[in-house]
Amino acid sequence: MNWRDINRRYEAGVWAVPLALFPSFLLSAAFGQPSCIEPIIEIVYAYTPVSFANVVLNLFGPFARPLALVGAIALIMPLGGLLGIGAPPLFDPKLHFREGLRWVSETAAAIGFGICLGSAAATSVSAVAAVLAGILFSPMLLWTRTWRRSKARIAGRRKVIGALLGTPLVTIGILTLSTYEVWSTLAVQVFSLGNKVHRIFPFTSPRSRQPGFPIAGLEPEVTPIPLFYVNSKNTTEPLQLAENWTLRITGLVHDPVTLPYSQLLALPRTDLYATLRCVDNPIDGHLMSTALWSGVRISTLLSLVKPLANANTIVFHAAD
Repeated sequence: MNWRDINRRYEAGVWAVPLALFPSFLLSAAFGQPSCIEPIIEIVYAYTPVSFANVVLNLFGPFARPLALVGAIALIMPLGGLLGIGAPPLFDPKLHFREGLRWVSETAAAIGFGICLGSAAATSVSAVAAVLAGILFSPMLLWTRTWRRSKARIAGRRKVIGALLGTPLVTIGILTLSTYEVWSTLAVQVFSLGNKVHRIFPFTSPRSRQPGFPIAGLEPEVTPIPLFYVNSKNTTEPLQLAENWTLRITGLVHDPVTLPYSQLLALPRTDLYATLRCVDNPIDGHLMSTALWSGVRISTLLSLVKPLANANTIVFHAAD
């Protein structure tokens, strides 16, 4: 295998990655769930300096998320290239058992990578999408290897790509990525068979309370809801049907409990003015807001399950 063959196989593996990911993105978007490569984006975020992250967020604004998605794909593409180099020609008449075993190993590696992504996914849909991408890698690799078999095909493909670059198709693609959350939300409404789709915690004014003092003090400086800061690192915010949402409390407890959304709302609530500040908020930053919060105290929930004597830590898991 000469350098030209290595380069050809590497390119085939690189382009097989986005082709394998595309159906998984459609699956995630149809159910309004995060993409399957969200764990990779989270790792990149974790090692990104706060100052640099703030510059990116302020500079690109709503385009920061789709750019992070594209960046995660770019990080995976070289891995696909390495798998493409190692995979022998499947339809070679001289294909031996050893080469066939290499194909099995390549396929297993791709599926294993998808399973690893799926195990780190926040939702079951994202996990299935990750495994689907791993399964589709080998078929896509077989297809991309046929792209450079003839000079006529190369010239024809370059001509088509050149024509596409001069059309609004690229612009449409950028807008599609930029509005991923919007059209994935619409897709959820289409596939939910008429069920009303809304966020888990829609804002409702809390019930009126008797004032604690006969003379009212100064009103807290509450941030208007449209101006409340948002600093989400998800490329796609998950959407859930409230009637299907549940709160499960398990672990080192005497009585594990599962509460549907309706039962959670029926529990006694507490109103509290509180200021939230992002840990990444710089000096003179805007990532902090104040609001009147209404909800069930954690102590009330713990009283339902009766923690064991050796329980000392609470861990939260959520779809986002």
